[in-house]
Amino acid sequence: MRDADVSRMAAGAPFITHPMKGRFNAVFALTVDPKLANRRPIASGHCEITDGDLWEVPALSQVIHILALSPVSEKRIDSAILEFTVEEDRYRIDKMYFLGYPVSIFGDGSASLTGDWIDVTFTPRLGKQDWNSIIPIIGAPLDLLSNIFKGIFVSISLTGSFEKPAFKVGQDAAPSAEVRKLIEEKSPR
Repeated sequence: MRDADVSRMAAGAPFITHPMKGRFNAVFALTVDPKLANRRPIASGHCEITDGDLWEVPALSQVIHILALSPVSEKRIDSAILEFTVEEDRYRIDKMYFLGYPVSIFGDGSASLTGDWIDVTFTPRLGKQDWNSIIPIIGAPLDLLSNIFKGIFVSISLTGSFEKPAFKVGQDAAPSAEVRKLIEEKSPR
């Protein structure tokens, strides 16, 4: 898929309150093993969004809500990369990052194809120049924001199911070595 219009792809979605934009490019591969006649095919893909404004994506806005960030007039997610593999009973997120302002989000994990369970870890990062542009609202976890700003890896895990997702902040969801490397390479400076 080449240069699809994100605004047209998101048109009519009930969670969109701010126009989304960007260019969507993707490559998908599908493999079927003839020896496995009654099984699902295996698929993988690489999706990329450039020149974007994706702040309204539910998973991203939930992470921002957990961080208790007050509104930022120029907030946006500019670009996104998602690489995944669909297996027999689950899909696996092999690489995921959303680069934006004031927060970029990195992660990996997996979920069942039926939506019965989710196990995804998000690691937010603030760009150094962005600290003054966010003000935690009353009762916000100031230590959490301070740790993120200092460069300490504080992850948010998404578990539960598609119908009843649960978010948890803390050390139980430390980022994998692959995500740490990705953060070092791509995190805003």
